[in-house]
Amino acid sequence: MSSFNSFTFVVLTYNHARFILEHLESIKYLIENYGSDIDVDIIIADDASQDGTVKICKLWFEKNS
Repeated sequence: MSSFNSFTFVVLTYNHARFILEHLESIKYLIENYGSDIDVDIIIADDASQDGTVKICKLWFEKNS
């Protein structure tokens, strides 16, 4: 059995405001329940969304840093 020391989630978005919180909360659930001993990074790449996706992500990260 292999052991992971770190893991990176990569999230690609474009006008994803309706769904991004659900997506981020799903990642948070995985980290809290399965990643207690793993160094986790989250990378979000947005392709110029115009619907507030970036703002929602920033607010979520402020709350969940």
